[in-house]
Amino acid sequence: MTNGTAPTRVDCSFDPACPFAWITSRRLLEVERERPLDLRFHVMSLSPHNLGTVITDSLTELGLPGGLAAAAHDPAYDDAVRRSHEADAEPDSGAYVGTPTIHVDRTVWFGPVLRAVPRGERAAELFDSFRVLATHPDFFELKRTRTGGLSFA
Repeated sequence: MTNGTAPTRVDCSFDPACPFAWITSRRLLEVERERPLDLRFHVMSLSPHNLGTVITDSLTELGLPGGLAAAAHDPAYDDAVRRSHEADAEPDSGAYVGTPTIHVDRTVWFGPVLRAVPRGERAAELFDSFRVLATHPDFFELKRTRTGGLSFA
């Protein structure tokens, strides 16, 4: 971390069932070790946008017991998750931008979406590069075709 630098506030909202959002949460924890961040995590749910998605397949892909899917149908936390999810809307338009959603420098972003977790200084360099792009007032999206499989190493 750089001494004397005010921490950058980063709010990361992610659906724990989404592997790309999980990778983003782990990447930000790596960045926090290298850069001054005020990092806060918020739970959201893809279910309002992906009704009918087969949760069991996602759990299996992550190596988790498929029986956890029953929790998706337990309404005990629905209101809290819905409030958290709605808090992540883009403030100017009220629109949902996707998951993972990160708020950096008072701007809401979808992604960056990675297939693996960069570690150490590499994670920090990626974050620094993202912030350079994010400061340009006309920049809003950068995307390419997915390549390779997921890696949680």
